[in-house]
Amino acid sequence: MAFENGNLKGIRPKLAVLMIGTNNVAHQETPQQTADGVRAIIEYIHAKSPKTKVLLLGIFPRGKEVNHKHKLQNDKVNAIISSYDQLYPFLTYLDIGKKFLNSDGSINNELMPDFLHPNARGYKVWAEAMEATVERLLK
Repeated sequence: MAFENGNLKGIRPKLAVLMIGTNNVAHQETPQQTADGVRAIIEYIHAKSPKTKVLLLGIFPRGKEVNHKHKLQNDKVNAIISSYDQLYPFLTYLDIGKKFLNSDGSINNELMPDFLHPNARGYKVWAEAMEATVERLLK
């Protein structure tokens, strides 16, 4: 885990935004394995910086088809990790994935041209979708 290499050394952020997991799904992990890894990272952050609040984002949709296997896997991971905010009082879960979808459930390629990574417009949508929650958590 990258955090074990000193990435949290000497810092104590008020808020950590965590969006992780889509690569795990693409590398043949089960949804439960991916969710367990996300949970381990949450617990590691809290152990190293107990006053840091964590904003856990749902994994974004991916794949050109509405029923792309990785999108369906990400949905399963999100179903598991969406309950983590009930386990950890310092954690807030937020799923903004629908902001990247067309009305038919397909990915808006004007926001994610490769059906995986946001472009500049996609990052703007991402930032705006988090803004109110980030403001609330920093108060």
